Amino acid sequence: MKAIFLTSVLAALFSISNINAGNPRNKVYNNIENNKYGSVKEYTVIDNETSKATKKAVYIFDIDGILQEKTLYNWDDIQGWIGTQKYEYEYNSKKLSNIIYTKWDKEIATWSVKAEHLIHVYNTDGELLAVKHIQVNNDYNLMASK
Repeated sequence: MKAIFLTSVLAALFSISNINAGNPRNKVYNNIENNKYGSVKEYTVIDNETSKATKKAVYIFDIDGILQEKTLYNWDDIQGWIGTQKYEYEYNSKKLSNIIYTKWDKEIATWSVKAEHLIHVYNTDGELLAVKHIQVNNDYNLMASK
């Protein structure tokens, strides 16, 4: 009895997802720009009903195709594209060593001075041992001055 109920629920969910997949509310447009430093891939979400851009994701890759930065934006009719979050990737010997996550600070209309770091620690064989999470505050106003 439980199996029949579960199967019915899954079938209903599957059919609903197929209906939405056949008539998506949004379209995604992409643009790829290659330059001597690597490439920039931009994906923009457009609402089909209003024909307005709603979100954008920008990926920056180095010349070897390794992801360096990912930035997400939301569209504002008055201010234009406003950042929401940014991920910066740092590598050591082609291995991910640090991910820096920053949110947009609406009060100062720029990226926050606070960031989250995920530091990747490897052993001498290159195997991942641990990921250390730290929070960094780069607010220079908080630093002591003489």
